[in-house]
Amino acid sequence: MKSELPGSPGHTAIADWLRAAALRDGRRVYLDDVDSGRRVTFAEVEDRVRHLANALLERGIARGDRIGIVATDCHGYIETLWASMRIGAIFVPLNVRLTNRELADLLDHAGAKILFVSADQASRVLGLIERVGSLTGAIAYEPTEQSGVEDYETVLGRSSAADIRIRVEDDDPLGLAFTSGTTGLPKAVVQSQRMVKWIVATSVLGWETRAGEFYYSGAPLFHISGMAMVLMGALMNYTSVLTRRFRPDEFLELVRDRRITSAFLVPTMIGLVLEQEKAATYGKGLRAIHYGAAPMPVALLHRAIEAFDCDFVQSFGAGTESGWNCALTTEDHRRAVAGEEHLLRSVGRPAPGVELRICDDDWNDVASGTVGEVVVRSDEIMSGYLGQPEETARSMHPDGWFRAGDLAYRDEEGFIYLVDRKKDMIVRGGENIFPAEVERVLYTYPGVLECAVVGAPDPKWGEVPVAHLVLRAGVRPPDPQVLFDYCTRHLAKFKIPSEWRFRSSMPKTASGKILKREIAREHRDETT
Repeated sequence: MKSELPGSPGHTAIADWLRAAALRDGRRVYLDDVDSGRRVTFAEVEDRVRHLANALLERGIARGDRIGIVATDCHGYIETLWASMRIGAIFVPLNVRLTNRELADLLDHAGAKILFVSADQASRVLGLIERVGSLTGAIAYEPTEQSGVEDYETVLGRSSAADIRIRVEDDDPLGLAFTSGTTGLPKAVVQSQRMVKWIVATSVLGWETRAGEFYYSGAPLFHISGMAMVLMGALMNYTSVLTRRFRPDEFLELVRDRRITSAFLVPTMIGLVLEQEKAATYGKGLRAIHYGAAPMPVALLHRAIEAFDCDFVQSFGAGTESGWNCALTTEDHRRAVAGEEHLLRSVGRPAPGVELRICDDDWNDVASGTVGEVVVRSDEIMSGYLGQPEETARSMHPDGWFRAGDLAYRDEEGFIYLVDRKKDMIVRGGENIFPAEVERVLYTYPGVLECAVVGAPDPKWGEVPVAHLVLRAGVRPPDPQVLFDYCTRHLAKFKIPSEWRFRSSMPKTASGKILKREIAREHRDETT
């Protein structure tokens, strides 16, 4: 007799994690919102998410619609992420530091239908709705007198608490996250259910996460790392500690009071914490520090290991597009402290479930010790760039391999050592800056003939952008403050150059292309 295979198994989406957490340990505080003073349990968040999901459906937001978020971190932000997943919508978290013009361009590209804002961003709403044809309304997380904006708590109070179960598949898009492209134009990274599931799973395994912790992420929620930490809290039933902005003195006080036991910090944040007088005493309460998103100076890491006396884990990867690719584990750090110091220069070995190769430009593997480009394949890879198939094809191989432009080599043990970035991306305190975007603005300033923006080493931020300018004949160098003020009308402040250098000419190739690497090397030589 022929036996039949069983039917399709039950399907679990990320939205189901919150239901499970509420059933497993509903009375545990899930979100400790420090600035508002509100502490919300898993059961309470589940109830509030049901209300919000119904409210969104009542406003015509359905599966596949895009929900824009321009807000500082708060419990309502996280509830919005969960509610959008509950109805199969797609969240679009955006950087609050962007200008109105930048926000409008991104919201328009995403086709956002509704906008959530924190009260300090509410004044932008009417202008954005006027400029973005798809937007139908806005909701503010905190009370505001801004006209045309609904109050978040009022919206929840008027809606049903009925549970909503809309089936989604692993290939369905979950979020759109913007990153810069090779042309400097924004690219909307399509992040699927499968991608985010695996990012969270890799974080649990590679970062040795524990249930019952009090976890703080210095990365804001519009970053994939910040969002993943909060989603991981529902999977592991730990408390996520939220602050509107990172403040090193406040961070240490929260550690002292045992409201933080583990934290994700970018190197710049670690340096700021170490500058506090309280660091030597208050910092001893940490179990672990996870760091990444920017290069970590070895000297700074040594200071941190000595000051905090806790476990350290490093993560590396093009998080927005490919999740976490490598991890330098607690055991690796202990080996380094015991004498194998070279490991601190590494970003670790491939994370669980990640295939990693070092390749030449034609996707061929290079030998150990040879510099090549990092290419990875895993379930953490993005689905592609929204509406930009050519950009997608540049980064993704038909067999599923992804390249982000990082140059590195592998040693005989399999540890990966970064050498440089193939692209010209500048990472300032964990924030990505694409020079072409800044250069386009500078070229519109009267009298600028040529310009090149490069990254320069900085002890506080890791890297800062520096603008090199060649002016037209007879034009006098403008005051730096004038250039700064001009850029603020077009760019977020973190993208504006920290220094302006005027030159008579640029180093160029025979074809006339400006040699940015030579200019960047001048800055590196100045620091050695």
